[in-house]
Amino acid sequence: MRILTLTKEVGCMSTLEAPRGEYEPVVWPAGPGVKALLDELPLPLLLLDDEARVVWSNQAAERLSGRPLSALRRGRWDEELLVTLDGGRPFLRHREGYVSPVRVQRLSPPRSLLGEGSELLCVTDVTPSLSILEYARRFPELDLTDPLTNVGNRRLAALEVESHLIRYQLHRRDFGAVLFDVDQVHCVNERLGYDCSDRALAGVARTLCGCLEEHDTLCRWGGDQFLALVVGDAATVEGRAELCRCAVEQARLEWGEECVALTVSAGMEMATPGAHPEDLVGRAEFRLRVSKRLGRNRITSSRADHAA
Repeated sequence: MRILTLTKEVGCMSTLEAPRGEYEPVVWPAGPGVKALLDELPLPLLLLDDEARVVWSNQAAERLSGRPLSALRRGRWDEELLVTLDGGRPFLRHREGYVSPVRVQRLSPPRSLLGEGSELLCVTDVTPSLSILEYARRFPELDLTDPLTNVGNRRLAALEVESHLIRYQLHRRDFGAVLFDVDQVHCVNERLGYDCSDRALAGVARTLCGCLEEHDTLCRWGGDQFLALVVGDAATVEGRAELCRCAVEQARLEWGEECVALTVSAGMEMATPGAHPEDLVGRAEFRLRVSKRLGRNRITSSRADHAA
């Protein structure tokens, strides 16, 4: 834990190192320059009134949501910005068309610091860092990432499918392939242009990353499709795929006066003994086509169909 200590003299602060990587304000400052000091902190802070409307936010909070204070004050933060998924797990909407998992901490400063507000929140992004993508980005000469979405490309996907299957055969480490297709992107192309649809695809990729775990893989399979390799048993893979679907459904891309909402359809297939990479992805693609025929915005697995 990094403990950020703010002394009574505004502008004076010290940082102590401890095991976990988060900030915890333990001593609050006093004086007229408090908000100016808090505005410079890397911690995203939101001050809410009695009706959960944002009355103040620092620069870090505005970067986290992509919105200035004037936009944040239009409505309740838990209706406009916060999305609750997966049994209460909080996600934050960004104006660039993605949602990110966040940790929300309620802080307890002196009443004099709150002023017109009634509650001070610290909201931090806890999007996992997918280890294979971090590796690929460190070595651009290997050409393993997609420049538009900043996830793996089809070349990395092929390598990772084969690698996962080898580990499955040797160690029986269960995993599944989930092939996502962004529904009706052509409608966005026709109505708002390719720049908008490209931005929307990048947002979908970032949303999917936020729903996966460090040891999972996400790659752009081609066009509007993304391939996720999810480690775990069938229930784990299916649950994570459903979280991805729900998160994409909640994201909103603000494009001028327009608000673009997208959904994804998906097909899921678990690894089996003796499976070849082409077979695994091919079966996931077949189930994806079933999802499309059944009405989109759903996941089809070998066990059941999951509709929105």
